[in-house]
Amino acid sequence: MSFHRFRLLFLFLMVTPLPLTSFAQRAAAVNAALTPYKVYQGGGNIGEEKGGRVCFVYGLAEHCWNAEDGFSEIEAKPIKLPSGGRLLLVTALSLGGSDGTLDLVLLDEQNQQPMNLLPHVELASANAGLWEYWQMENLSPMPIIVTADPVWSDDNVSNAEEGSHSHEFAINAYFFDKATVQYIDQVNYVTSRKYSGGNDVILLEKPTIIAKLKGTAIK
Repeated sequence: MSFHRFRLLFLFLMVTPLPLTSFAQRAAAVNAALTPYKVYQGGGNIGEEKGGRVCFVYGLAEHCWNAEDGFSEIEAKPIKLPSGGRLLLVTALSLGGSDGTLDLVLLDEQNQQPMNLLPHVELASANAGLWEYWQMENLSPMPIIVTADPVWSDDNVSNAEEGSHSHEFAINAYFFDKATVQYIDQVNYVTSRKYSGGNDVILLEKPTIIAKLKGTAIK
């Protein structure tokens, strides 16, 4: 190649804008494809509330997951997946007295329909019950859902509303099963020590939960 042609090629490369990398293009395409969603709270008289709902929005159409009647306080938290997709972790609260019940739902968008990937997950104590999600790709490409619900013994039931008495917690860890494309209750046990509550229960039990997950992990 002559020096003149080489110089022209060099100048062409210098002024020609480089395309986005394939990774960036894929990420942009996935983010653009994420369907908008809306959260609707329930309504009605106390004790007769219609359940709230979470809806994926397709133009003028909405396809919704509906909470049961009485579960009128709805929150949705997006969880980004390593693939670039998204799940919605939904909590639905039903109040009763000074406490309440909390349902936990993990919504995936399948064929323009919201699908709950979790089995029925309910925390009997909305005040003292705890939940978290872990993203640990060495164990699963999908988030691991962990809950901790207080276990009240017969001699301290009267303290349940105050939450002032130390007690065990029921721990459950839900793990995605590729074979059924659903979550299963992979780890469940009652803590050997008692806690007075607080957000540190799951943190302190985390080494035990992970050890149990590794011992029973679905391949």
